[in-house]
Amino acid sequence: MIRTNLRVLVPTSIFAGMAAIVLCFGIQGSAMSQASSKPDTPIPNPNAFDTLGLAYSQFQDLDAITGAFTGIPDSKNQQTVIDKIGVTQATEIVAENQVAYATLRQALQQQYAAPPAHTLAATFPYLAHDRAMARALSFDALLKERQGDWTGAMEDSLDALQMADLLASHGLLVHDLVSIACAAIGRRAAWVALDNLPYSDSMSAERRLETIISNRTPLFLTMANDQKCAETSITDLDSDPRTVDDSQILAMYDRYMARCEATAKLPYPAAKAAGDPPLPTDSVAGTLPPPPSTLIFRAVQDLTFDRLLMTSLALRAYSLDHQGTYPASLTELTPKYMTKLPIDPFGNGTAPLVYRNTGTSYLLYSIGPDGKDNGGAPFIHTNKDGTLTQRYCVPDDTGDIVAGVNYG
Repeated sequence: MIRTNLRVLVPTSIFAGMAAIVLCFGIQGSAMSQASSKPDTPIPNPNAFDTLGLAYSQFQDLDAITGAFTGIPDSKNQQTVIDKIGVTQATEIVAENQVAYATLRQALQQQYAAPPAHTLAATFPYLAHDRAMARALSFDALLKERQGDWTGAMEDSLDALQMADLLASHGLLVHDLVSIACAAIGRRAAWVALDNLPYSDSMSAERRLETIISNRTPLFLTMANDQKCAETSITDLDSDPRTVDDSQILAMYDRYMARCEATAKLPYPAAKAAGDPPLPTDSVAGTLPPPPSTLIFRAVQDLTFDRLLMTSLALRAYSLDHQGTYPASLTELTPKYMTKLPIDPFGNGTAPLVYRNTGTSYLLYSIGPDGKDNGGAPFIHTNKDGTLTQRYCVPDDTGDIVAGVNYG
């Protein structure tokens, strides 16, 4: 395989640093665990993992792209990224990277599997590379928006979302968390492009996003795969004559993870009410992933933003198909504009997203983590430094997650 995966037999940091990763979008590809839950599963050929590695090696001026995003105000419209670097230089950067972009998009048509391992891994440098390429896709989208190529900008955004889901398809929590970060990077430009798409491209984008969402790996399966990784590591300790019998540690760990996985299968309100299971009362507790409530919240929030965007694309197509009017209810979108009614991920598992026709426009939202319909009043999250954002919330925030206002 092209990309490097350094392995060490040190069972002390299975999930070291993951809590910090979950709490923000500043995800770094280091100090993580990796293992294959199905070591006998053949590696796909061609493998998107290798193709993404090739794409990264072909990119030029990624540091310039990263620098352009640094310090930009937190808003849905990120055109200041292009202003910061200049249209001429931005155009040159995109032009010199056409081969790399083409290789990256080739990876999106392939299956993904990172190198299998049955012990712990010290570093995951390729995940930081993948995040950089998500920025490159967003950069291209923003330049296309500046040039009026709204369809191209939407395709770039969906490319970032699809790449994000490729990473998560390997089935480990670290890939899941980096996937959420990559999706957040790519999603913002889509909200701006959406209002300028023609009918056919709105329909095409909706169908593509619907497919991306339907292929997503459930969180409880990801947890199960991480459990198998840790089990292997704990079992390896048992075979070392310098260590004590770890059968009790393994049994307590398995019980804990079984409860985490069961909670992850519940609708969000039920999972929130269930709370986190008590940690095992031994040294293994220091190597556990973040509590399931944190992981579940991040996964549900990510899915919510995607479903709001998907539904907004369907509403855009409906409006263009009906002389600028919007449906009386979301049920009118199926099956022509959406294959099925969009369920609110923060709801009870069956309740759809909330929708109101306002005459010349519409209001579309999720009830959000507080579980209350706030009438479409969007959340405003206060960061630790006192700044405000409507990009992402935390479990204790109040307000709804409103399409086009809270932009994920």
